[in-house]
Amino acid sequence: MCSGSTGDVVHAGGALLDRPVLTEADRIVARLNEPEVAAAINGLLDRAELISALVEGLEQFLQRTDDMLPAVAAGLNEFRAAAKDSWIQDLANAFHRGLPAIQQVLDSELVKPATVEAAGTLAGAATAGVERARSSHAEVHGLLGVHRALKDPDVQRGAGITIEILRELGRVRAVPPSPNGAGSRA
Repeated sequence: MCSGSTGDVVHAGGALLDRPVLTEADRIVARLNEPEVAAAINGLLDRAELISALVEGLEQFLQRTDDMLPAVAAGLNEFRAAAKDSWIQDLANAFHRGLPAIQQVLDSELVKPATVEAAGTLAGAATAGVERARSSHAEVHGLLGVHRALKDPDVQRGAGITIEILRELGRVRAVPPSPNGAGSRA
């Protein structure tokens, strides 16, 4: 079977069968009937206002680049001129000397997302706890007061976290035994 230029289909026996030719509009309608295409178009229509605002913002940005580029160039020239001043050189040298420490911080656990999240949680809890202690004038007297406080499930969870942190610090900071067999701690 082969197709002629008019959209007719020629069968092996040589007979022509009429078949309507699909126009571009027909192809578009067929695509619109596909669930994925319809869902994508619905998503675009739902965000039409946002898309319009983004396109308008991009257009305005591109129109202003002619005004911004000379200002950026002038700023760079001013910086280059100021770089000749000794205090800028001193600052650049200090920064260069500090690069190994900066690299060490960047390679450490300090800037990992889990550490930042834990520090944020700890800071939030400390701030809320201090505020609550100030407003309630909270005090714990003696071991009996500590024992009573440990009955609170929130205190139990906090104490558990604190103990696990202390255990990990102990593991990390453990000093290997000295040659005479006695271990010492820093």
